[in-house]
Amino acid sequence: MLAPLHGASSAEVRTLQITDVDAAAQTVRLGKRPHPVPLDPASWTVLERCLDHRAKWPTTNPHVMVTKGTKAERSPASTAYVSHVLDDC
Repeated sequence: MLAPLHGASSAEVRTLQITDVDAAAQTVRLGKRPHPVPLDPASWTVLERCLDHRAKWPTTNPHVMVTKGTKAERSPASTAYVSHVLDDC
């Protein structure tokens, strides 16, 4: 949702961290953009679902997108993971 609706790059999505999310304002900080990006209701719902799913994993990884391979680390999801996560769509 961040890519097609908000022009987020793969790197911006991969490196999005929990601290980049402002729930009260429903915005995210993407990459080096100078201002927070306000999210539309659909994008916010998707982000909330992602955060809910992430909260069920025992991890200290600061990134929003955590995979089986990164949950024990602090690194973002791989470029390959992000490029293939939507293959079924």
